[in-house]
Amino acid sequence: MNQNIETLEGKEVICMPPQGLIQHDTFIKSEQFLKELQLILTNQSKNAIPPRLLSTWLSEGRECEMLSPNQDWRKGKLRIKLELEFIPDEVETEENIESQNHQFLNKFRQ
Repeated sequence: MNQNIETLEGKEVICMPPQGLIQHDTFIKSEQFLKELQLILTNQSKNAIPPRLLSTWLSEGRECEMLSPNQDWRKGKLRIKLELEFIPDEVETEENIESQNHQFLNKFRQ
C-alpha cells in the first residue's frame, strides 16, 4: 500500500459515488465532507453507522478522485483519521516548567 498519505486542508474537491456514510452529490469539498461527518458522529444515536462501513472508512478508505488547487484530478482513496486532543486546564508557561523541574530535582538533592 502506498504510504504517501496527504492530510486534506479543506480546499480539495472529492469525487465519489454516494456510499452510505455520507449521502452527497458526486462532488463535495473536503471541508463540507468533514462538516457532514461531524454531524453524523454527533447524532450517532439517531443514525448509527454500520460497523463494517465505519471499519472500511477507518482502515482501508474508499476509492475516490481528488482535485487539489493548482493540480489535476488524482485517483486514490479517502480514509478517515480520528485524533484525540488534550486541552490542559492550565497553560504551562516556561516559568511553571522551570519551577516544576527545580522541585523535581530538589527531591533528589535531599
